[in-house]
Amino acid sequence: MKKKEYTCYIPRNLDIDKFLSDNPPSFKYHRDNFVYIISLIFSIPAHNKDFDLIKSKGFVPVYSPILQGKVHEYKDYIRYLLDSNIFVTDDKYSNFGAKSLGYKFSNQYDEKIAIPVKITKYTLIKSITHNSKPKSETYLPETPLEEVAYLTKWFNPNLQIDRQGVERCLNQLMEQEKQDPLTKRYAVSKFNQRKIGAEKLHNHEYNLSVDTTSGRFHSPLTSLKSELRKFVTYDGKKLVSLDLKNSQPFLSLVFTDIELFRKNNVKDIISIYNKNFANKRSEYSSNPVPLPNLIRLEQAIINSSKHQDMIEYREAVIEGRFYEHWALVSGKYGYNPCPELTVDPRGEAKKEIFQILFSPNTSIGSSEDIQWFNALHDSIYYIFYLVKQGKGHHNALACTLQYIESQLIIHGVCKTVAENNPDIPLFTIHDSIATTEEYVDYVQQIMRDIIKDAIGADPMIKREEWE
Repeated sequence: MKKKEYTCYIPRNLDIDKFLSDNPPSFKYHRDNFVYIISLIFSIPAHNKDFDLIKSKGFVPVYSPILQGKVHEYKDYIRYLLDSNIFVTDDKYSNFGAKSLGYKFSNQYDEKIAIPVKITKYTLIKSITHNSKPKSETYLPETPLEEVAYLTKWFNPNLQIDRQGVERCLNQLMEQEKQDPLTKRYAVSKFNQRKIGAEKLHNHEYNLSVDTTSGRFHSPLTSLKSELRKFVTYDGKKLVSLDLKNSQPFLSLVFTDIELFRKNNVKDIISIYNKNFANKRSEYSSNPVPLPNLIRLEQAIINSSKHQDMIEYREAVIEGRFYEHWALVSGKYGYNPCPELTVDPRGEAKKEIFQILFSPNTSIGSSEDIQWFNALHDSIYYIFYLVKQGKGHHNALACTLQYIESQLIIHGVCKTVAENNPDIPLFTIHDSIATTEEYVDYVQQIMRDIIKDAIGADPMIKREEWE
């Protein structure tokens, strides 16, 4: 159905129609293009949960190839916004998502509450709603949404969010952040970032997509701040999520057993992200040439399977306590949660493990955490090292694990549930699945069975009610 209007967000004190009337651009323009480009300063952080406004000093990277696909003469619009002192730029390229120049509002419009503004230009709305997710890295072919209709069909008017509850919660968070010297500068920006995601959900402007990096499914729920999930219901019923605990370490178990490695075709997955593992054919034969990198990797998996450090790694992961284990053995936090602690040991340990697993191999020279991990778990570290070897392939491990996750969660668990019972609501947030209360036991059993069959161990699944 042709969408007649779309909601964008701009600073409350910017009357764009009056501004353009008082300061007419010297080029042929469309008002909606201005509204859309201005709204990116709010919407890009809102759609990217990992974006750090503090670290970027408020500058938001705008990926020009994506923007050009929506506003062909975008450079004229950007130059006007800079010359009119609506935007400022750091003239620096950011590597968040892709290399992009950073922009933010000038002081006059910065840190202002965002307000909704409707646009009606059909071609622009179509390009936004059909190509809404920036593609930082393209490794996989496009997945038509029709292939995951068993997920997309639940994004309908029955999916609701309590706006008043959201407003109260966000105001409380904003006031708390205004009291913290580290966050007060961006408290309003964070308020806008969080609210826009909730508003999109309320307006049923879902912009659903399957990314071409690891095949993850993206929706307003994947970027919604976790504190706001309790305000989401489906058909008036609260939702319950089933989260795979220690998901990335747990999925990495495919690297600890050669049978699991081969059963899950991990070599073929790695080859998507690291061409050193891609099959090559001899000019004298049609058969694939044995790859030294693959031979080394498989031999490392075979040799290390009985090593004590590998056994300890597997045990900590299978028991669902790997982050707690790292908090203890790293010696920096201990693991004794109490009200006096100013940090969350498990949370800090999780951040460190992600950095250890997904950093370039060269980072070991400057990171004590990586050096310590290598000393304690050298067998699995060496395997991870081999997966990431080669210039520009440091993301191969992260992407491989995310690809396995998306295959298990989306095309394994959710597809199986939908085929057996198409009336069960299903919502995914990467490594977790949410459904309504009456179906949670059934979904959990399917989730357990499919993941256990693939990974060879009983997954730890955390049940969390959104309330």
